[in-house]
Amino acid sequence: MYEILKTLADAQGGVVMRSQAVEVGYHPDDIDRLLKRGEWVSLRRGAYVERDRLDAMDDVQKHRARIHAVVRSLRVPAVVSHISAAVMHGLPEWGLDLDNVHVSRTDLHSPRTEAGVHHHAGEIMDTDVVQIDGLRVMSLPRAIIDTARIADFEAGVCVADAAIALDPTVQSAALARLNEMRDWQGSRNAGAVIEFADGRSESVGESRLRVLFRNHLLPKPELQVEFRRPSGLFVARSDFYFREQRTIGEFDGK
Repeated sequence: MYEILKTLADAQGGVVMRSQAVEVGYHPDDIDRLLKRGEWVSLRRGAYVERDRLDAMDDVQKHRARIHAVVRSLRVPAVVSHISAAVMHGLPEWGLDLDNVHVSRTDLHSPRTEAGVHHHAGEIMDTDVVQIDGLRVMSLPRAIIDTARIADFEAGVCVADAAIALDPTVQSAALARLNEMRDWQGSRNAGAVIEFADGRSESVGESRLRVLFRNHLLPKPELQVEFRRPSGLFVARSDFYFREQRTIGEFDGK
């Protein structure tokens, strides 16, 4: 019984629902005792995680668990979106506010935030949605658009760079989808982020340094340039190369 529930939790960000626990054989009184003893923790009404597992989670893993708790307990259809979609896709969380879980719904006339959940209103096309861990989640193009609409430029670039590194077609797909959302709030910032994004950035540090160059009006560097001897022997590869200035740049360190 426990192993079945553990397998479910492993596939759901560590979360099990009360209905799932009852279905595999837990009596409601057993669940209440586990909660009272502190062995299980309630993330949301009817959504639980083991205390030891929760204590071992970092902030991103906790946010992922809360996503599962929220979506699996909502009584209306919702798609994981914005920053929460970025988390579900495994994109960098640097500079992102993980306090609220973000979902998008088509049944709302205006957005609202309640009980730690930001409910966004807006059109959702079938092509916007993918399945991750049994949840409906915004696709990579839509995730980087929506994240860039609400995050600052630097954080948005870190997310977009990583997404394009995973799939180079994401950039053109995001620009095409954004053209259909150009009147949406934050779309201008999203457009600037996606046009600036470059999947050749290999870390959050490199993405942030590119933004720093931009902010200080430095020339746009070439990325990941290889240097070879006249014989063709490989010598080195630079993170950034300012060709006219014959200068290379590297990002190192934590």
